[in-house]
Amino acid sequence: MHGHELSQGAVQQLRAAGWDARCLAGGIDGGEPSVDDAAQVAAWRAEPLPLMKLSPDLDVGATIPSHWITRERPKIDRVACPWLIRRFIDRDAQFFYAPAAEVLARAETEHAVAFDLPGAPISHEGEHCSFDALLRAFDLNLPGLDRLARTVCGADTNRPDLAPAAACLLAVSLGMSRLHADNDHTMLPVYDALYAWCLDQASGRTESHN
Repeated sequence: MHGHELSQGAVQQLRAAGWDARCLAGGIDGGEPSVDDAAQVAAWRAEPLPLMKLSPDLDVGATIPSHWITRERPKIDRVACPWLIRRFIDRDAQFFYAPAAEVLARAETEHAVAFDLPGAPISHEGEHCSFDALLRAFDLNLPGLDRLARTVCGADTNRPDLAPAAACLLAVSLGMSRLHADNDHTMLPVYDALYAWCLDQASGRTESHN
């Protein structure tokens, strides 16, 4: 309303968070003659909004924060899944960690969704890891997530050939776990950075070191 490039600043913050945000020069309606490209505006409006499927069977999508539980001492999948949940599914989600033999029983008492262990509703399926299972469970098809999923799966299942960054993610995960044994969530910013790189790759905004 008052200028000061507020819209441009909002766009920068949204893009940094992974959203495909655009700034319309023609104001909130967009498509102002001789200001915005009418064909581009029409194409943007034709794109479906990014939606996430609620999963009542997993107690996700209610008004209270969802609860999740997995094995203690997380490394890759069990850090990537909380990142995905907090980022795209439930920003107020709470996570619990327990010895493997106790996870399913505690999931009942804590009313939590167990993940990344045999018998859990979210876990490995064939050659796919728990991160892949979460994407399918919530129909998350946002740009860049498929590339990130291949990287996570390659690192978590010791198949570095799946993605160029898989071997690097494995090395960084093991190194961070050794340095921060009492707080594996120090890895979360690594996934923010990796996802930003995946978005750049998906959109063709490639940058090489020079």
